[in-house]
Amino acid sequence: MYLKRLPKVETNEQVDELISFESGDVDRLVEHGKRLNENFDVERHLTLPEDWFPYGWAGKEVGYWRKANHIHRWFVENVQGGMDECVPHIVTKEKIEELLDAAKSATNPRTAGEVLPTQSGFFFGGTDYDDYYFEDNKNTVKILEEVLADTDFEKESIFYVSSW
Repeated sequence: MYLKRLPKVETNEQVDELISFESGDVDRLVEHGKRLNENFDVERHLTLPEDWFPYGWAGKEVGYWRKANHIHRWFVENVQGGMDECVPHIVTKEKIEELLDAAKSATNPRTAGEVLPTQSGFFFGGTDYDDYYFEDNKNTVKILEEVLADTDFEKESIFYVSSW
C-alpha cells in the first residue's frame, strides 16, 4: 500500500499515463513529467526504474503500509469509490486531512471500529483492534502529517495505489 507524489495531474488517467512507463523509458517519462508540470523534479517526483518494486509505479514514495487493512478500506471507500482495485487514485489534500483526523481519533479499542473499521481478505492481516492496529494508526498519522507539510498541492499530486 503506497502513497506516491507526482507533478500536478488532474485525472487518474493522467496518473496512470505518467507512471506506467516501462523501465527503459526514463527519458520519455521525464519529458512527459515536464510537459505536465514545468516544476517537474526527477528526484522529488520519481522513483527511477532501478528502484521500482514491486511494479513500475514511478511516483516518488511518500508513504507505505503493509497489511493495514483498515487504512486500505478507508482509501477504497473514500477515494476509490468503493472499487477495490490495484490501480492508482489521486488523493486530495482534503481526503488526506480526513484520514489524518480518523487515524488520530481511532484510539479506543471499543470505538475504533466505528471510525476506521478493519476488513478481512486475502493477505490483509489481522482484523483485531490490537497493538498492530494502533501502531498502523500512529504510522498513518506520521506519514500524513509529513505529506501535508511537504506537498505543494497547487503544483503536486498525491496518489494511492495498492498491490495484493
